[in-house]
Amino acid sequence: MKKNYFLKIAFLMLMTLTTTLRAQTTLSKGDIAIVGYSTPDDSFAFVTFVELQTGTEIYFTDEEADGDFTIGLGEGHLLYTAPSVISA
Repeated sequence: MKKNYFLKIAFLMLMTLTTTLRAQTTLSKGDIAIVGYSTPDDSFAFVTFVELQTGTEIYFTDEEADGDFTIGLGEGHLLYTAPSVISA
């Protein structure tokens, strides 16, 4: 009986780890697009053309694309983290 109990606990731990250790979605050019922007409060909306996994992080910034892009330097940035799976 003890072996059966141990196997059940090991199985539950393994299932927890596999759902927790999911990789983020790797985005490529064209996978998301900005579809709206409001100047009074600098709010914006975006759409995704691929499914985003839970925990996927996307940084948005208004820094220029000069080939030397570094998050946190220069102008501001915003981090979006997908709270759950987001369908395309």
